Order: sequence, then structure tokens, then C-alpha cells
Amino acid sequence: MLLPPNSPVKIMHEFILFVKAGCNFCEKATSALKERNLSYKEIRIGHGGEHLSSEVKEAFEWDTYPMVLRKTEGDNLIFVGGCSDLLNLLHPIEELEE
Repeated sequence: MLLPPNSPVKIMHEFILFVKAGCNFCEKATSALKERNLSYKEIRIGHGGEHLSSEVKEAFEWDTYPMVLRKTEGDNLIFVGGCSDLLNLLHPIEELEE
């Protein structure tokens, strides 16, 4: 079903990750989210997805995987970066919980 232009879209997950099979940093990022019980959607870029992969990389001006996005208030998405950027983002959250 296609949505009409300018229709609101509800984002169901706190994080969205573009990942590739066999990527250790992708696995580390998803593990970090699982350990913290944070909701996320994993979008796998697999075989035959080279065109999608290049489009995603170009859109975010990012050359490595994972590519992590975070939902903000109002269901907007912001680009976080890669695995280390995600871990740096999560670290202050842990300090607040202690």
C-alpha cells in the first residue's frame, strides 16, 4: 500500500541499522542494542543489493557498515554514524541509569 504524499509515518523502532552479512562491527552494534533492550530494525544489505548499498552510502555520505539512525521526538530520524558512534551514544545513557 502506498501512502499519500505528506502522510504521517509511525516509526516503530528506536534505532534503524543498515548492516551487511559478515560485518563484525554490525554484529557488535546489534549486540549492544540487544543487551540494553533497545528496539531496532535491522536492514540487511545482501547479495544483489549493491545498487541499494551505493544509494544508501551516498545518501548518508558514509562508506562503512553499520549505518545507524535514531528516532527522535516527532518520529524524525537522525543519522548517528557507525558502530563506535552508536557505542559512544549509548555510554552516557548507561551513566544516567547508574
